[in-house]
Amino acid sequence: MDSQYCDTVYTWFERCGIISNIRTHLRKNLVSALKQKDLSLKDYSSKPKAAKQYVYDILIAEYLFNVNYAYTLSVFASEAPLLIQFDNDIPDSFNDKKQHSKQKLQKDYICHTLETLGIKPNDPEGQYIMAEYINGDAPLLLCILKYISLCSLDLSKTHSFQKTISICTKQTQTDTFSEGSIDVQRLLAIKKKILRQKQIFDAQLKEKEKELKQRATVIEEQLVSLNEKLEKVQDLMHIVTLKEQQLNEKKQKDEQHLFQKEIELSFKQNAFLLESERFQRREDIYKNYECDLKKLQQELAIAKKSMSSNYELRDIGMQTNLNHDLGNISRDVLCNGEKEELCKLLRDQQLKIDELTQYAIQLSHRLEEMQRLRATLIDNPSVPNKTTNTNTIVSESSSTEDILQDAKLRLKRLEEESLRADRFYYNCIAT
Repeated sequence: MDSQYCDTVYTWFERCGIISNIRTHLRKNLVSALKQKDLSLKDYSSKPKAAKQYVYDILIAEYLFNVNYAYTLSVFASEAPLLIQFDNDIPDSFNDKKQHSKQKLQKDYICHTLETLGIKPNDPEGQYIMAEYINGDAPLLLCILKYISLCSLDLSKTHSFQKTISICTKQTQTDTFSEGSIDVQRLLAIKKKILRQKQIFDAQLKEKEKELKQRATVIEEQLVSLNEKLEKVQDLMHIVTLKEQQLNEKKQKDEQHLFQKEIELSFKQNAFLLESERFQRREDIYKNYECDLKKLQQELAIAKKSMSSNYELRDIGMQTNLNHDLGNISRDVLCNGEKEELCKLLRDQQLKIDELTQYAIQLSHRLEEMQRLRATLIDNPSVPNKTTNTNTIVSESSSTEDILQDAKLRLKRLEEESLRADRFYYNCIAT
């Protein structure tokens, strides 16, 4: 549960941006510190150093080398020259590190460092540190820190510690007791300082915790408000997407409707063009028929004139030659035969004329209807198909009725003319 809680808190801090703010703050402090510091180390190398500084440098360098952090020695420009006596080979892996023997500082280096730190090498403290360093694998810095941590314990533990150390030495117990009491007083003073610093750090930590809690509450409120705004924005986006979908659907429907109308109009246009071509052909045929009709009428008129002249000549001949020879009877018979042939020809011509007239009347009515349709289409081209169909039906019915009436009238006229011709013929024969 603790690990999960830590993960959730960390993720929450990341989400709120606290970690990024802390990182930026630390980077800013680091950059400002580096700007103020001279990284060239000219002053550092030119000025003389204290003995304690040299000791600190060698302790750090020896610790880094033994812990396989030798690659960091280039950063510490003051420590690197102090490790000339060490081996240049550095273990690559953990197994090589086990096989590799630990390099130790020389005894005079150890004594010099302990003396500069205030620890006498011949005292039990110094002997303990040297024994720990030589017999163990820990660096000298860790051995010194271990001794300090042991000295910070109770007095009873310090007495037992002094007894164990006194076995390794050749001095008397009286000297060790007096020197140990001085070291214990020093350690107690250090412990008090550490406790004070700890109290200060605890107070600072509590203040920072309060500040962080306040920030966390503010961030939570901001998060709630942001979540509400996000929900509103998401709702608006959803509404906008729905409206866009509806508009797109309407556009698609309108485009489909327009496309269908365009197709219908193109079909209608093609149909009208075909009909216009057909009517033009019919007009041409009608004109040809009219020409033929005129020719036939002219021929009929010529035939009638010739027939009337023949009838007159024959009547005159009959009247003059009735009292003449009986041989003229044969001529009369021949004339009658010729009359019958001429009558047959006249009847055939009249039938053809009637058929042509009927067909011409039909074509004229159809042409009139097509002209009306063209006029209506030019005036209002958006008229639906149903109205045009009804108009065509009405026009067709009216045209058929007109054609029938015209045909009936023509038949009556032709019958009257035929009766007149028969009467005239019988009168001619009788006379």
